[in-house]
Amino acid sequence: MGALIFVLTTPQRWLGVQRKARFAGTLTAAAQPKESGTKITFLMKKIEAIIRLSRFDKVRDALAEIGVNFFTLSEVKGFGLQRGEKLVYRGSVYDSDYIARLRLDILCEADKVEAILKAISSAGRTGEVGDGKIAVYDIEQVVRIRTNEVGASAI
Repeated sequence: MGALIFVLTTPQRWLGVQRKARFAGTLTAAAQPKESGTKITFLMKKIEAIIRLSRFDKVRDALAEIGVNFFTLSEVKGFGLQRGEKLVYRGSVYDSDYIARLRLDILCEADKVEAILKAISSAGRTGEVGDGKIAVYDIEQVVRIRTNEVGASAI
């Protein structure tokens, strides 16, 4: 099997002018997708999980048990089925229009996805509305800036 070449046509905006740019390149061996029949599966994935602030320590510990020690953490605000939260400050109850949550971004190899999903969902579950969401995305290529490593070794 030869090298896969991807040609993408993407509209890009530069100084207010709409342009079309063409990119042609070959993926490195570490990032090259596998072909299984008609479906292409990528070797690297990005897992994005929105969890409760109160469950972060349990989720972090569950991820550490399966060997995931590196991820990006962001504080996010959202609006969901809960329609905001009631906050108590010095005895007064305040209604907020948003729900404060944490977003974890984890880059991993495709074979570790199921274990990570199981760890996050079991440690983050309270059984109530607002426990969060998990999304999994394909990653075409990752480059570590410091060493110029590419693919799974850059994670």
